[in-house]
Amino acid sequence: MQYFDIYIDSTKGIYTYSDKNDEFEIGDNVIVPFRNIKKTGFIIRKNLKENFDFKVLNISSKVKNSLKLSEEQIKLIEWINDYYLASYDSIIKAMIPKNVKIKYNNIYCINFEKNNLLIENSTNEIIKHIVSLATISYSTAKTKFKKKTIDSLVEKEFLSMEDNNIQVKIEKFLDLKAENKDIFEYLYKKTFIKKEKLEEKFKRNDIKELEEKEILKVEASLNEKKEYSSEEVEKIQKNSSLLNEEQLAVKDKIINSDKKYFLLKGVTGSGKTEIYIELIKSAFFEGYGSIFLVPEISLTPQIIERFQSEFKNNIAILHSALSDVERAKEWESIYTGEKKIVLGVRSAIFSAVKNLKYIILDEEHEATYKQDSSPRYNAKYVAIKRCLDEGAKLILGSATPSIESYYYAKSGIYELLNLDKRFANAELPDIEIVDMKQEDDLFFSKTLLEEIKNTLLKNEQVILLLNRKGYSTYIQCKDCGYVEECDNCSIKMSYYKSTNRYKCNYCGKQVHYTGKCSKCGSTNLIHSGKGIERIEEELKKYVDDEDCGFMLTASAYREMISVIEKLRGKDGIVRLPDIPIYILAGSEDQRGNCGNSVMRIANMLSAKGHNEVSYKLYKDCYHDILHDICKKQVIKDILGWIEHKLNK
Repeated sequence: MQYFDIYIDSTKGIYTYSDKNDEFEIGDNVIVPFRNIKKTGFIIRKNLKENFDFKVLNISSKVKNSLKLSEEQIKLIEWINDYYLASYDSIIKAMIPKNVKIKYNNIYCINFEKNNLLIENSTNEIIKHIVSLATISYSTAKTKFKKKTIDSLVEKEFLSMEDNNIQVKIEKFLDLKAENKDIFEYLYKKTFIKKEKLEEKFKRNDIKELEEKEILKVEASLNEKKEYSSEEVEKIQKNSSLLNEEQLAVKDKIINSDKKYFLLKGVTGSGKTEIYIELIKSAFFEGYGSIFLVPEISLTPQIIERFQSEFKNNIAILHSALSDVERAKEWESIYTGEKKIVLGVRSAIFSAVKNLKYIILDEEHEATYKQDSSPRYNAKYVAIKRCLDEGAKLILGSATPSIESYYYAKSGIYELLNLDKRFANAELPDIEIVDMKQEDDLFFSKTLLEEIKNTLLKNEQVILLLNRKGYSTYIQCKDCGYVEECDNCSIKMSYYKSTNRYKCNYCGKQVHYTGKCSKCGSTNLIHSGKGIERIEEELKKYVDDEDCGFMLTASAYREMISVIEKLRGKDGIVRLPDIPIYILAGSEDQRGNCGNSVMRIANMLSAKGHNEVSYKLYKDCYHDILHDICKKQVIKDILGWIEHKLNK
C-alpha cells in the first residue's frame, strides 16, 4: 500500500488518499471520494507517512481520456505554490484549459528490463515483427540525425541497412541506448503497437505467454502525430530566411554555448525575429519543441503570419481571445506532441511542450509578462524555472532591456549578445534629447515645434507619444495642500477634462469634479502633471492654422493689427511714405488666395502712386514661407533686394 497527496478540483489545498493495490502514479488524474461525492483530482506527490490521525480513504479509479501531469509540470506547480504563495487550484486552472480530453491507446512495447530473455526469444515471430517496426529510410535518418552519425552506427553494427532502409538489431537494441540515446528513443517508439492490431495478427495465447515472461508489457499511450516525411522536411527547409554575418554569429553562439540564459540586445529592425525563427527551426528538425512569447495579443497576428510562412500548420496559438474549445484543442495538440511550436502571450509559458529546447521572450522588458491576478506570476521567472528543470535555453530579446536583465547580463548570469546594425544596413533614426529646464515653454521645446512645423509644411504627419492619461495627473489645493485620492487604492486621482471627472487609473473609480477642494472648499486649485488631454489643448494653440500649420503668437498679432490700423483709411489702403515695397508669398497660400491677393495689393499700392512696388510668388510654398522649403531662397532674395536698393 502507498499513500498520495492529491489536489481535488476546485479546492484550495491537497488531501491524502491511499492506493491499496499500488496501481496509481504521481501525475495521474484520478477519481476520489470527497465529502460523500466523487470528485476528480491530480496526484501531486507521495506521502511517506505510515500512520495518520485520520481515516484515509482509497482512490477510486483513473479518469478516462485524461491527461497525466509530467514530472516537470508537478515541479513547476510546487515551485509556483511555494514561490508565489498561489493555491494549487489557481495554478492548475492556469496551466490546463477547460474541456481538455486526451485519447489514449493500449499498446504493447518491449520490456528491456528483461533484455536477456528478449535475446533468447529473438527468433519468436511476435518479437521479430515488433522489432521490424523500428525502421527508418536512410534519407530521413540522415536528415533527422546527420549522415555522419547514422553511418557510424551502421559501421559499428548497432544498425543495419537493407534496401536503403535503416533497421536496428535485436541483440544490439539496448546497447544502442548507451551509444546514442536520441536514436534509441526514436526507434523504440516505433516498436509501440496497438493492442488490437497485434492481437489481430497473432494468437492471444502466444502474446500472453510473452506477457507472462514480462518480455512484453501493456501501457497506455497517447495518440501522437506521425513523424514528418523527408519530403515535408525538405519543403520547409527551402523557405529558410537569410541571416547576415552578425545574425549568424548570434545564432551559432546560442546553439553552441554551454549557458542556459541569453539576453539578445538588438536595435529595432536588427532582425531578432529572424534569429528566433532559425533557432526554432533547427530545434524543430531535431525533434525538439519551442515556446515563443509576445507581450501583447495585438502583436500576435503579424507574428503568426510570419511563423506560418515558415512552419505551415505546425504552430499552436495560445492567447486570451480564444474560446474554451479552441484553447483546449490547441493545448491537446501540444500535449500529444502533434505540434512542437507554441506561439502566445504570457499564459503560453505553461504549455506542455515535448522535448523543450528553447523559450523565447520577445520584448522582455514589457510589464505585461507579469500576471496581476491569481495566480500571480512573472512569465520570465517561470521560463527560467522551466529551462532549469527541462534543460532548455532561454532567450530574452529587446532593444531596450529591463535594468534587471541588463544587470544579470553584465554580471555574467546571462550571456549578453548584441545586434548593433539594422537588417539590410537600414539607417537608424536621429534622436535628440532636449533639456526642458532650458526651455521657455512648459510643454514643448523650440526644436520640437520647429520640427512639427516643417513636417506639416511638407504635408506629412506627426505622432506625439505621452504615457499619461487625462488632463492632469493630479490636482492640489493651493490653500490647504489636499490632493484628491482614491478611497480604494490610496493613490492620486487623475483629472479628465473631457468628462469633468476625477478617475483612478488603477481601479477605475470616478468622482465628479466640482472645481472646489473637497476638504476646504477653496477654488484655488493647481493642476499638476501633463496628461494627453492637456497636451492636446496646448498644441492647438500652435497647430490651429490649416494653411501654415501654426498660429501666430499674441505679440505678433498685436503688431500686425497695429500696422493694419496705420495702413487703413476710409477707402482702404492709404498712401504710404514713398519707399520701396517688396511683397513675398507662397503660391499655395490659402490665406492669400494662392497669390491673387498679393497681386491685388501690389496693384492697389501702384494706384496710390507708389512707383517701386514689386512682388514674388514661391512655387509650391504656403503661408509661412520663412519656415517652408523655400526658406533659404526667401532670405537670399530679401537680402539681394535690400542690397540692390541700398546701392541704387
